[in-house]
Amino acid sequence: FVSSMFWGLYLIDRELVFPRAMDVIMPSWTNHSTHTIIIVALVVEMRITRHRYSKRSLGLATLALYLTVYDLLCLNAFLSDGTWIYPIYRVLDNWALRMLFFVTCTGAIFSFYVLGELLNSKLVEQKRRESYTCDIGRILSFRVLKRFRSLTLLESRDFTRECLLSFTGAQRLHRIGSVSQSRHFVAPADKLYVAPNIGMRGALSPSPYSATWRVA
Repeated sequence: FVSSMFWGLYLIDRELVFPRAMDVIMPSWTNHSTHTIIIVALVVEMRITRHRYSKRSLGLATLALYLTVYDLLCLNAFLSDGTWIYPIYRVLDNWALRMLFFVTCTGAIFSFYVLGELLNSKLVEQKRRESYTCDIGRILSFRVLKRFRSLTLLESRDFTRECLLSFTGAQRLHRIGSVSQSRHFVAPADKLYVAPNIGMRGALSPSPYSATWRVA
């Protein structure tokens, strides 16, 4: 939000957010490090870090509290010496426009929060799929897989099915009964049957990352 709002207003009229008089105090490289580099840092962070969000209601409430305190500090600065921290508030010459701008910015910030949460969940899901597919790939060789165009997966999650389809390029993926039933199942020669590795107690591994796979 900070970068999009700053550069949006800067392109309209830089005097609204970064008057030319500020160039003496803050050189262009400092300005970019404050309002541009953060976009790159944000993208890199989302790619390498798996954030765990709190409940959305709690996250938005915390954000609302922060914004309220921040805007009260800005208002206090104006009431103290008549100076607005952001020149755009001076251009908006009545309180109705200032409140409208404040509400619009608050709504945009909330929207960016929700968007970031959704993007993070998508990226985490993609990382899980890639990791899971790689784990499967270390067990099933391409030399074996290329002979088959139909897979049967024995008792697993839809998430695993999609990974296998993506990894093998199979045209379809069947699913049959439970693992106990699969012990008596005879695989035709034209199909590849993949089943989760069974632990010592006969139960599936609770973590998909620790599961291994065998050709049945």
